[in-house]
Amino acid sequence: MGADRTPVDPATLTYRPLDQTRELGAVVRLFDLAGWGPITEADVRSWLRDDPEGPWLVMGAVRETGPEVLGVAMYSPHRVQLFDRVGRACRARSVVLDPRMRRTGRGVVEVDEGDPVRRMTVASRPERTRLGWEFVFSLPNPKMVRRSELRTFPEDTSGSRVTLGNGLRLDLTNGAASNGRVAPADGPPGAEYDDLWPAAREGLGIECAVVRDASSVARRSGLRLELRAPGTGHLLGYTVFSDDAGGKLEDALAVDAAALEELLAGSVGWLRAHPAAHDLEFANSTPHPAYREILLALGATEIDWLFGFSVRAFPPREAPELDAAKWYVTVGD
Repeated sequence: MGADRTPVDPATLTYRPLDQTRELGAVVRLFDLAGWGPITEADVRSWLRDDPEGPWLVMGAVRETGPEVLGVAMYSPHRVQLFDRVGRACRARSVVLDPRMRRTGRGVVEVDEGDPVRRMTVASRPERTRLGWEFVFSLPNPKMVRRSELRTFPEDTSGSRVTLGNGLRLDLTNGAASNGRVAPADGPPGAEYDDLWPAAREGLGIECAVVRDASSVARRSGLRLELRAPGTGHLLGYTVFSDDAGGKLEDALAVDAAALEELLAGSVGWLRAHPAAHDLEFANSTPHPAYREILLALGATEIDWLFGFSVRAFPPREAPELDAAKWYVTVGD
């Protein structure tokens, strides 16, 4: 017997936070339907409940008879540098709908106020306020950007979005294989990472960004490479590359622009020189202006993935941190 393809009216559902004790199986099911699996409930639990910054918020579109979860929208907490202060915000992450809820499944083109993603977003607002998150930021999937162009209702948030451009891909199987002063980290991030963050903010002119101190860098899973000063061994910068076949430059930070250039060249050179130490054939990156030209000089080529960065607040307000152009951004954010 085939899967039920009967369209579901979004107005018949409840939009609420999911119970992260009893309803994580629904996240697994929806990820599998979206082709993002296989994952397990243990995987989901590690994302949602074991984050040092606090538990994630998972909103659901729920048919209470059953119950049956037909959509999820996920938000992760972050400490964010907002000029001279540190605040708390959240990143909008995976949004997944059961095929019966998608616009294609319902035969709908426009995005109106009854859209299930819109309903989950609105329902999340009091929850985000309760958790003390000032605003939401995202690196939206290009499909989500196109959704905004089909919206039939007026924007009721404040903020902005910048288009960073097509993503960049570095070939790690060809090219210069010289790592210079860059080498793998030999332990977890320590106090020197706490010192690196204010130095990098000043040296790179970073105004707003996800905080990159020792505890937050420790959250980034993957291969971490470091640039250190000769003689003193003083930490000048680091990169983090995803440790799976997905291939991403998750993060990069250095004390100034010259160190960032040396760091990126050395990191790419180390990966090319040590293919047995990792499974990466390539690494994709955002094309942020702080490092785009450096990556192009290292042989990066553009890929068909348009990166943007968005910052939105509800209720609407005027604040300089809501200018997306003022943010330093990497894939791992």
